[in-house]
Amino acid sequence: MLNKGFILPFFRVALATTALLILQSCASLDQIEGTYDPFEPVNRKVYVFNDFIDKNIAKPVAQTYETYIPNPVQLGVHSFFGNIDDFSIALNDFLQLKGEQGISDSVRFTINSTIGLLGVFDLATDMGFAKHNEDLNQTLGYWGVPDGPFIMLPLLGAYNFRSATSAYAYAYAQAQSKVFTPIASIKNSQIRNSLMVLDFFDTRVHLLLASDILDIAALDSYSYMRESYTQRQRSLIDDGNPSEDEFDELDELD
Repeated sequence: MLNKGFILPFFRVALATTALLILQSCASLDQIEGTYDPFEPVNRKVYVFNDFIDKNIAKPVAQTYETYIPNPVQLGVHSFFGNIDDFSIALNDFLQLKGEQGISDSVRFTINSTIGLLGVFDLATDMGFAKHNEDLNQTLGYWGVPDGPFIMLPLLGAYNFRSATSAYAYAYAQAQSKVFTPIASIKNSQIRNSLMVLDFFDTRVHLLLASDILDIAALDSYSYMRESYTQRQRSLIDDGNPSEDEFDELDELD
């Protein structure tokens, strides 16, 4: 049975994924057609619901946080939560046979968790150990697991079948493991829940500018978001180097 730490970690994974797709949307208009979306009528309704909740609850709170919390504090909070992710990033490096990157991310996690005071200070970046972005979804994609259908989940956002399954597995591991999520193991419920909520809104703050640009840039924000999500997922799995199949798809659009 899942413990109380399960819901917010899953929500955080979803929000971080949404951040990636929105930032990709803002960065490029080159979309790869053909996202498999057999549930589009339902997905569009869920998208409208999620957008309403975000604009009326999550976004205003995030804006308040950004306005009144000093920048050095925000930076420390963001670095602290990012350091927790570095452990799983290193693990997925090794699962994708990226040994050198895995060692780098392991050293990064060790430095920031010790002399960086649990990641509050990102000393590893200054020492040349750059932060990477690897997760279970990318690992499964690396080994050839297909995307599956595109789905919009209530409150959680955009996924395909592979990424939704990966996010669920990761959130389960977070809820069950002190290594993945030491916050979830804190016995004091007030402190634990406060840190989880802070984690969520810290992630949402980094979406503010990107989400505003997306609202302006896209006539059909759902379609734009969906195709950008697919493109972003492929880019992450290929480490920014399109496969031959993707080049073929782009050639067909010319």
